[in-house]
Amino acid sequence: MSESNRPPHLRSVSDDTSESENSAEERRAKALMRRQRRAELEAEKADREARTAHVIARLEAEKAQEEEQKFGAAQPTSPHVVRTDDQDWEEDDEGDSGQSLRRPPPLGRVPEPAHIAHIRLRHVAILASFLLGVILPVLLVSWYMVFRASDQYVSQLSFSVRTEEPSSALDILGGLSSVSSSSGTSDTDVLFKYLQSDGLVQEINNEIDLVNLWNKPERDPYYSFGDDHTIEALTDHWNRMVDIFYDSSAHILELRAHAFTPEDAQLINDRILAKSSNLVNELSSIAREDGTRYAREDLEQAVERLKAARSAIARFRSENLILDPSAESQSQMGLLNMLQQQLADAMVEHDMLLQTTNETDPRVNQVRNKIDVIRRRITAERQNFSASPGQGQEGDERAYAAILEEFESLSVDKEFAEQAYVSALASYDSALADAGRKTRYVAAHIKPTLPQRSTAPHRMSTIALFALFNFLLWSIAVLVFYALRDRR
Repeated sequence: MSESNRPPHLRSVSDDTSESENSAEERRAKALMRRQRRAELEAEKADREARTAHVIARLEAEKAQEEEQKFGAAQPTSPHVVRTDDQDWEEDDEGDSGQSLRRPPPLGRVPEPAHIAHIRLRHVAILASFLLGVILPVLLVSWYMVFRASDQYVSQLSFSVRTEEPSSALDILGGLSSVSSSSGTSDTDVLFKYLQSDGLVQEINNEIDLVNLWNKPERDPYYSFGDDHTIEALTDHWNRMVDIFYDSSAHILELRAHAFTPEDAQLINDRILAKSSNLVNELSSIAREDGTRYAREDLEQAVERLKAARSAIARFRSENLILDPSAESQSQMGLLNMLQQQLADAMVEHDMLLQTTNETDPRVNQVRNKIDVIRRRITAERQNFSASPGQGQEGDERAYAAILEEFESLSVDKEFAEQAYVSALASYDSALADAGRKTRYVAAHIKPTLPQRSTAPHRMSTIALFALFNFLLWSIAVLVFYALRDRR
């Protein structure tokens, strides 16, 4: 029987002893492996700490150098410091700055700060850009504004567009309205755009020669007009030399004309005021024409309609040979009624004769003949109502009732045409009266002034603003440069 097949109660004590020795060896091997792993981890930790200390030393050295550059002084070193071989050894670090740094001391030692502040190339470049980009342009602008910019005189003008609308006597008696004065809002808006247009500049230039007027200073190329005599260039210079302010709530226009002599500045504003008055007068004429045009068109249509109605009646009378079918029918009806009365009288007379005499009496025959004649006359008159008057019963006959109906239709058209004509004529007269009462005009509450001293250009404020904006642009450029450098 082999050892493995023996039952547990038959195994010997030596077997148990060998198993316990094997387990102890395994535990010792595992403990040894754990110690080796722990030693490796500690070595890695020490290596990381050494690298970290090296980086910290570099950062502290750079910080100390920046502080020395900021305050302009370096901290003195103690003469009693004992230097070691590790401190004397230096290594070159190829960093961003390219300078040599000391070898980091062992753990537990405090690195020595740098004592010398170095001026780098970027500092020189920034200083040069400040001198060339800020100081030099400000000096040039200051020199130009003080020694080359010509004095300018400013003439002021302020006006508004007014509309007078006096009420009629009927409105005053009725208490409906009174004389009112209000601003022409739409006219003022149109005038504001007109003052900035090429058309106004061209008209004023044809009258007072703005090109020569604004080219008087020879040593001021910035504020003078120049050699480009196109209307576009002249309009751009107009918008620079003529300031236009519009108060939309009060509908007031204020203008400030700049020129190199007081008389030229006042002349420009005089021309502006004259052209504005002409424009408002044209707008008033257009408004008056628009107000009466529609009423005049209605009146013309009513006149044509009345003429057509009257022509239709005249043509009807000439075709039917009758002036007034109504009167003709009334006269025929009167004749028919008279014949009916005569017929009745003759019949009464015939009956009375038969009571007193016989039928052989000649008077009875005479009365009978009279009755027959009256009856034939009545029949003929009745037939006239169904035939056209003037034609009798011959030719192309037409019913008298149809003629009367046509005449009545023409008469109604004529009456409506007459009423429409009267209404259109009244409307036209009212439109003319309203247009005559409404008056637009330019009210200048500040007429063109004659300046006595130059008030432009504003030299100190121009120089200050230019220096401020130039410095802001330079500062933004420097900040952008450092932001891009830090990202590298």
